[in-house]
Amino acid sequence: MTEHADVVIIGAGAGGATVGAELAEAGAKVVFLEAGKDLDITYGSDSHFAATQSFLRTIDDGLFWHEQYEGRNWRTDMGECAGGGTTIYAGVLEESTSRDYGLWPISYEELLPYIDLAKQRYHVSRWPLEELSHYAKLMHEASGGMLGPIQAGYNREPYFEYGVYHDRCRKCRCCILGCRYNAKSNALTITLPKARWFGATLRDNCLATRLNTNLSGSKIESVTYLKRVKTGRLTEIVTQHTIHADRFILAAGSMMTPMLLNWSGKCGRVLANSSGQVGKNLRGHFMRATYSILKRDDVRTYQGNLVELNDLYANYDKGYMLEFNMVAPPTYMGAMVEVMETADLVNLIGLPFKRLMRQYSRLVISAPLVRSFDTGFTDNSVLPHASRKNRYGLSLPVVTFEPNQQESAWLEAGVAHAHSIMLNAGADPGQMYAGGIDVVHKVGTCRMGTDPANSVTDLNGKCWDLDNAWIADGSIFPAPLLANCAFIIYCLAYKVADSMLGRTRSSAQAPSAMYQKGTAS
Repeated sequence: MTEHADVVIIGAGAGGATVGAELAEAGAKVVFLEAGKDLDITYGSDSHFAATQSFLRTIDDGLFWHEQYEGRNWRTDMGECAGGGTTIYAGVLEESTSRDYGLWPISYEELLPYIDLAKQRYHVSRWPLEELSHYAKLMHEASGGMLGPIQAGYNREPYFEYGVYHDRCRKCRCCILGCRYNAKSNALTITLPKARWFGATLRDNCLATRLNTNLSGSKIESVTYLKRVKTGRLTEIVTQHTIHADRFILAAGSMMTPMLLNWSGKCGRVLANSSGQVGKNLRGHFMRATYSILKRDDVRTYQGNLVELNDLYANYDKGYMLEFNMVAPPTYMGAMVEVMETADLVNLIGLPFKRLMRQYSRLVISAPLVRSFDTGFTDNSVLPHASRKNRYGLSLPVVTFEPNQQESAWLEAGVAHAHSIMLNAGADPGQMYAGGIDVVHKVGTCRMGTDPANSVTDLNGKCWDLDNAWIADGSIFPAPLLANCAFIIYCLAYKVADSMLGRTRSSAQAPSAMYQKGTAS
């Protein structure tokens, strides 16, 4: 039998879930193909994916995912699971600053209607400083008032929406491992439930491998995917399927969306690549996590949200933004192993590590996020390997991504500033550490624009070369932003949905009754 849907969306993360919910509400038959697991978010249930979460189970569930690829092993920053990277992120939903849009073909003012809309639908707020932890108030004072509350998706009050109960944030500090109270607003808890409420279907463990076009290559007719059923830790049963649709949305993220277009090309060509920009212009925030132990007994740093403070762009002209993170044992252990310098880790083996662990409640972490320094085009890329394949016979990505001289200088300045604030807060100079260079919030690789000669999509995510395909994830960023990327991905996804539905939006439209808290039962 030939299966057919109105819209097939590849990826159920920030962009895919957001645009899919809008299309499903409008009456479209929407099918999500998600490469990872679906996750139970039934409140109070023992089967809730975060109810008994551990770091190893988090890896098994696909929340932390390292795709095999060539080049430096930058983490992919993606969750291979329902909700994508938003399932594990810290809940930060900053919108960046109008100055960031100088290299964008869309102005900050043009995005404002979608910024307002995303704030409304993802229940975004900036908690008052007095409602944050004692630690947050201490760091605010130590910074001379520079550090302030972040904009985030943590619930201050409970509500019920689209069949999901969302409790208030308990400040339990397990945000990275998922929230058992559904108190963190993201694609998994907000827009996927809405999409399902209006009839959308999510098929998990389904890896899209090829977009099949008509003879001229101007239109996608179907997508081929692999349904993977695990039979053991290293074994699985794989079956191949094909689904047809009228329209297709690529939302697999900045790493895998360009790879799918590469896998789908014919005769050595890359699909949707007349501009030559597919896989090019990869960007992200370089960072070096900084750690220190506070020499004081009046603070327990794990009591609060994962990230409570940032510098509110006070250091924009210095090229970075500071985030100050809370610390709890599960995330602490993972972060220590992943980003600390090797020499520091070696020196901590044995008794020194035990002593450090006893002090984790006084450990503070800061993440300087460095602004990208380029003109809108870079040599950083995600491109297919010439010969190496993954276990499904698909070309492995080759990732080219390194900080340039200016980014490296900004990074060191951010680390130094973070350490100075920690010292002012009472950090022990003998117990201060800095991680190796890491990169998060990767975007780009299928840039949007106004000229088909140097962009992959138009300003609404519509592929120039394909009549019925859109891209709705971070890969369409035409240039970097200083803030975390999830919030602007939500905004762009709403813009893509409006374009597909023929809607215009000059200001945030009032929600329908379905959007009101407590009305969807």
